[in-house]
Amino acid sequence: MDKKSSIFSSELQLHAITFSVVVRVLVFASIALLGACKTYGGFTQSIAHLITPYQITIVQGNFVSAEAASMLRVGMSKDEVRSLIGTPLLTDIFHVHRWDYMFYFKRGQTSIIEQRDLVVNFVDDRVVSWTGANNLLSERDLIDKIDDHSRDPKESGS
Repeated sequence: MDKKSSIFSSELQLHAITFSVVVRVLVFASIALLGACKTYGGFTQSIAHLITPYQITIVQGNFVSAEAASMLRVGMSKDEVRSLIGTPLLTDIFHVHRWDYMFYFKRGQTSIIEQRDLVVNFVDDRVVSWTGANNLLSERDLIDKIDDHSRDPKESGS
């Protein structure tokens, strides 16, 4: 009987040790996986890009070209501004004398986002000033950016 109890005792100790090792491995793996969630980049990001479906280039808002903005003049009426650069994306009831033209450009799966804002200010329905016209893209630049993105990045050397 003594021999059976010692065999049973040693098996119980072996199971306890095995269980302890398994628990420690699982805890360590869980911590490592949670840590990987925080550090999204490099290898993890490349894996995510491989399994992510194709994402299109997003162009939203009012595209106001540098050429059109250069034709703005102090004293123009709201109708003249609307016919020159289009209807504003945002007209605020709290700022009725201000028109906001916003343009947003995001390239497919990249994190590259370009945003351009043009704000036109009016007094008595006439243009008095505008801001943001100095960083607008020309029509040709926008087309080049869209065309450049449509090519395979490996081909363009990026």
